[in-house]
Amino acid sequence: MQEKMLAAVLSESTKIMELVERDIPALTEKDGMLIKVKACGICGTDMRIMRVGHKRLKPGAQVVL
Repeated sequence: MQEKMLAAVLSESTKIMELVERDIPALTEKDGMLIKVKACGICGTDMRIMRVGHKRLKPGAQVVL
């Protein structure tokens, strides 16, 4: 059974960020490491993307910021 994590996912179409349960990504040899986060914040750029979007996000995209 795949282990799960919570991810803050932004829906580009609704501009809403939700906590979504996702599979923990599998590490490959070129990946650095997987860390467990105890606390986090949100940066100003993420807030702007939530409000006005980003040119690289296609309509309807869901992205973990």
